[in-house]
Amino acid sequence: MVGGGSGISGDLMSDDMLERDHELREIARILAGARLASGHPNVPIIAITGTEGAGTSRVLAETADIGRRLGYRLGPRGRGEALAAGTRQALGAVPQDAPVLLTVDEAHLTGADDLVMLHVRAQEAANAPVVLAAAGRQRDDGTADWLPADDTAVTRLSLRPLTQDAVREIIARRVGAPPTDTLARFAAQAGGNPLLVTELITGLVEEGAVRVVNDRSAMLRAVPSGRVELLVRQRLAALPRPYQQLLQVAAALSGRPDPLRIRSIAQLSGAERDVLDQASSSILLRRSDAYVRFRSVLAWLAVRNSMPALLRAIVKTGDPGDASRDRSADQAIPSRPRRGESHGSDTGPACPWCALTDTERTIAVFVSEGLTNREIARRVFLSPHTVNYHLRNTFRKLGIASRVALAGITAGRHPHDHPRGPAGD
Repeated sequence: MVGGGSGISGDLMSDDMLERDHELREIARILAGARLASGHPNVPIIAITGTEGAGTSRVLAETADIGRRLGYRLGPRGRGEALAAGTRQALGAVPQDAPVLLTVDEAHLTGADDLVMLHVRAQEAANAPVVLAAAGRQRDDGTADWLPADDTAVTRLSLRPLTQDAVREIIARRVGAPPTDTLARFAAQAGGNPLLVTELITGLVEEGAVRVVNDRSAMLRAVPSGRVELLVRQRLAALPRPYQQLLQVAAALSGRPDPLRIRSIAQLSGAERDVLDQASSSILLRRSDAYVRFRSVLAWLAVRNSMPALLRAIVKTGDPGDASRDRSADQAIPSRPRRGESHGSDTGPACPWCALTDTERTIAVFVSEGLTNREIARRVFLSPHTVNYHLRNTFRKLGIASRVALAGITAGRHPHDHPRGPAGD
């Protein structure tokens, strides 16, 4: 990003602003043009749209900074649910000869008429060019009910998911080195959502689940961070209880985040459509006319894990005894390497170590570090009983009978960059 007359800072972009330079340059262009206009030009409303976690609020904050650098007077910052007369009245304190920038966050909580009226009355009160920048959510088909019907009055900037290059850059910044292919593929399961990516990597760093090995950021275990689990569960808890249970059952029944078929959306009741809109504008779901699906593998996995293992087993097989064998819930969807990529190991597929799942290898690493089953359980988000189950499988596969023998085998491997990454469970 460049400085100068554009009003855009030349500083290194923060993680949540990666790949948003195009939108920021367009915002700077609009603000620069409106500032030079005379009288009461038909200044467009700047609408910043995206699904939850796309960074609309952050781009709106940067818009205010750009406006300030360009000489705008900033009006009171509003939120969608609080577009009140107080916002307009406060404009009386703004110098009448200065252009004004109003910012409204969570605009999806208000209506298009309110936004237009706010813009018009603000121009009248300020007696100067007034730009209104609003940030809010959009549906997966790109629609947003809060946008004015007159498209000519709106300049819309829709935020896209991050590319894999941007995800790799976030990992490098947060961990301190470029990621291995395994870690990059694991992070890609956030679906390019900036919020999920940053929460995933930040959580893995905090939990000691990633480490720099041979100048590369590598995983110690292929499970989502607790921060991601908490974030998804908070969004799930915001839905009515029957819909929470519906998503949990759907996640438990599927072996991957396959589409959840529903009857035609046109046949749903108004209340059902409202709940669906709420979930599909969040990090939980995405939808088309025929189906909804989990927005990302990580969202699916976190919803699945929010159901106790015993209930998952009953829902899936009808047999509560299968709870300890429901291993797929603590692992992400296997990601196969692309041609020419390496998992970072030259061990052959026939060796006993390679026959272990990622969970079993991760637990073996912690055993070699002297952790108890209960301590390991806290690290890998499993019960001590399930950890013991994985250890028994590991002993059987390796032909050993003690933790000491397991520690000896693990010491001869690469415990900080598992050969199969998230695959294998």
